[in-house]
Amino acid sequence: MAADRMRQLLATAQSNLRESGALLPVLLVEGAGESALVGFQEFGRTAEERQALFFAVGSRLAHMRPRRITAVLDAYWKADNVELPLARSLADDPAAEECIVVVSLDKRGRSRLLVCPYERHPRLEGLEVEFKGVKEFSGGGEAYLLQAFFEGVAAAASKQGWREP
Repeated sequence: MAADRMRQLLATAQSNLRESGALLPVLLVEGAGESALVGFQEFGRTAEERQALFFAVGSRLAHMRPRRITAVLDAYWKADNVELPLARSLADDPAAEECIVVVSLDKRGRSRLLVCPYERHPRLEGLEVEFKGVKEFSGGGEAYLLQAFFEGVAAAASKQGWREP
């Protein structure tokens, strides 16, 4: 997916967050001949639950022969002093910032990641959202959820007896 397409998705997510105060996690699946947009009402509380969800979605959409997937998520970001593996969720870390994450992964394992930290400011007339710029990463971006999706695709393909081209 071209960087400008990811930035378009980010701009749409920013607009939605400004208007509604919340962001629905979505997954754009680009297949061999068709595309699908999946929205998640329930997203899972833990990384393991989310990985299981993406694996299941990958299994269900394997027939599309996905080539690239892109997720738009609301998450937490901390640029400095991150100890891996995380001892606790970044949501519990007062130094972490809320952010919109747009991450893409192709079936060859190439990833791109946009992170847009923001702050919410309650006002009498409603919520104001202040965006703090965009950080872009490529090649080694953390895409464990998207990897779980492609693992689900591979598992379904194996069960159905076909191989990816």
